[in-house]
Amino acid sequence: MEPESSTMGLNAPKPNLTEQQRIVQKGDLLVERFWRISEDYHPDEYDEKRPDPTASQALPDIEQVNLKKQSMDRLHSILLPLLGRQIVDLSKLSDPIKIRREPDATFELMFNKLAELEPTLEQLRSEYYVLFPEKIDTPYPYDNNDQHLEEFKTFRVRSLGDRLMVDAILNAISVIDESRELLEQMNLCIKRHRRYRKIDIDRCRKNILESTADTLEGIKTTKGWLRGSEFELIQHHWPTQIRVFDDTLDTLSTLIDPPTNTNEPNPTTQPEQPERNHLSEPVLQMARLSRPIIKLTRLFFHKISRRVINMKQLPVSVGMSSFVLKDLSDSADEAGRIFQRLVKLLREVDNNEHEDDEAISSPFTKISSILECSFETYLFYVLLYLVPRLPETGSFPTQDSFNDWCITWHNLFCLAIENFEDAASMLDNPH
Repeated sequence: MEPESSTMGLNAPKPNLTEQQRIVQKGDLLVERFWRISEDYHPDEYDEKRPDPTASQALPDIEQVNLKKQSMDRLHSILLPLLGRQIVDLSKLSDPIKIRREPDATFELMFNKLAELEPTLEQLRSEYYVLFPEKIDTPYPYDNNDQHLEEFKTFRVRSLGDRLMVDAILNAISVIDESRELLEQMNLCIKRHRRYRKIDIDRCRKNILESTADTLEGIKTTKGWLRGSEFELIQHHWPTQIRVFDDTLDTLSTLIDPPTNTNEPNPTTQPEQPERNHLSEPVLQMARLSRPIIKLTRLFFHKISRRVINMKQLPVSVGMSSFVLKDLSDSADEAGRIFQRLVKLLREVDNNEHEDDEAISSPFTKISSILECSFETYLFYVLLYLVPRLPETGSFPTQDSFNDWCITWHNLFCLAIENFEDAASMLDNPH
């Protein structure tokens, strides 16, 4: 689609109009342009405008792969950076102070910027069709035998589509929508979008700035999924998930040592406060022995995180299948869920709410077995796929130092599990 001329109607207002009427007329043209671009390039419309994939599918596999590699290069090096600059420029123009002070000049600049932005959105959509020639009705399965596909493994491709569509393009469309909405709220147009709602102009400006920041962050994330090492990609959600470990440790600390009432009563006017409720001794011991397991788990994820390892020294593919990548990607979340279940069990046992048809220790030993088995697997992945990619000398961590750390960590983790299981067995025979 050819972009419209940046001067389409803006410099040819109807005669015999007042200054305000002339500005509103220009505002109508600009709002209409905002509206049309949003409607044409919204990700929801991508599937409706998808070209017939027959031609691309008829190409030899090697040519299809080369086309996709070229598309990824263009997205990473040209189109996404260009989108970021254009959205920032539009955001700067969508400033109520600037618009009030120089409406004519600002409207002209906004129209010019949209004329630049529209071809970029068109090219982004075209590249999306190259990478995803067919409509994705159901999620790709995580293949256990796609190690050879390098950057085209289902783990990367599946998330790349979401990052590009949602994190980058959809946020950019939000800036366009909110810029249009700003003109509507400032009464600088007569035509209004069908979803028009009255909001504060300052709130509208804040929305624009927030969506601009979200777009830039989305572009950064998408570029990471285009070129980043897959060992870095598996950590995409880890920071949020690892915070659950800290929350669980805080909860355990509260259970082990409940806080006292900080509002000291006046002994002459207040009745004596009842004693704090503590966990029973066996459960208290279980809570204490849970903490080393959680702390060691947190340490494991920290040690293999991007904060410790320079991901730039790792290749795009480290040889894992999509199934293994997904397993590691979900590992922090799975561990967090187990720890939350552990805290719930401690409370249930302390309140005598456990199941009567099984030993009290049974759910605890099940948890410890799951954790031990899971982290044996995760550690195997690290030793098999990550450590051989680390430099042997000249950087930290080196292969030797990392191997030594893994041995020490594994021994401590096994000891923590053993102590936990010994304490769990005492729950069945508290006397």
